[in-house]
Formats: sequence, C-alpha cells, structure tokens
Amino acid sequence: MTITRVLVAHDAGARTFENRGPGKGLVQLGEVQFEDGRRKEREIDTDRQGRGFGGGPGGHAHEPAQSAHEHAIENFARELAKDLGHDLRQGGYAQLVLIAPPRFLGVLRGELDTLVARAVVGTVAKDLPRATIPELCKYLEAHIAC
Repeated sequence: MTITRVLVAHDAGARTFENRGPGKGLVQLGEVQFEDGRRKEREIDTDRQGRGFGGGPGGHAHEPAQSAHEHAIENFARELAKDLGHDLRQGGYAQLVLIAPPRFLGVLRGELDTLVARAVVGTVAKDLPRATIPELCKYLEAHIAC
C-alpha cells in the first residue's frame, strides 16, 4: 500500500490529507491557519523604509527587495516544506500531491528539499482552500485514484 499525502495550501493556510490507496478516498489529517497571509502589507510591515543619500540632493527611500507580505508567505511555505520533509522521513507517506494557487505553488516548490521534491507525483495549480473531499478527488484524478 502506497500512502499519498495531499497538501492543499494557499497564502492563508493549508490542509493535509492522506490517501491509502485506490478507492480509499481522502482523510483529512490536519489544518493550519496563517493569519499573516490574510493581512495587508501595511498591517505586517509597520517600519518605515530606510533612507539613502547617494548621488544627489535630498534622500530617497530604499525599496525592499521583497515586501513584508511576500516574506511572510515565503516563511509559511518554508514551514510547510519542513513539515513535509519531517513526515516523509518518518515514513508518513511515500508520494505527495501539491494543490495551491500558481504563485504559492511556485514558492512552495522552491522550498522543498530534494527528497520531498522527488516524492511529488503531481501538482494542481488551483486555489481550493474550501474544496470538499469529493471536489478534491475530481482534481486529483490525474494523479491518484481516490
């Protein structure tokens, strides 16, 4: 029996499911909320930007390379990837399917270590945070038999 983990994630949270083989359906294992994913940029980053004085009269604000919101989401994806790696190494699953909006899916895939990345048998680039189990199974048909 091959255990497949299904992660349904987005900026503001994630749900994990397990499939224990063809026709066994999905069982929800857990859910995590990430409140910073719902917050506006100004609610996360309350510091003023730094000032620079190079090359001309007056100063200018330094633009951060990454917004506070983007940084928070990257950290959330990193934590999800870390948990997936831990569970894989503990024998919690052998295959992984990721479901997330395209942008978040890209961030998440970038955070996966090599072992977890090799366990990925499919991805679904959709925002499905409230999808029911039967709805998820329809999206998973190409990857696993719920």
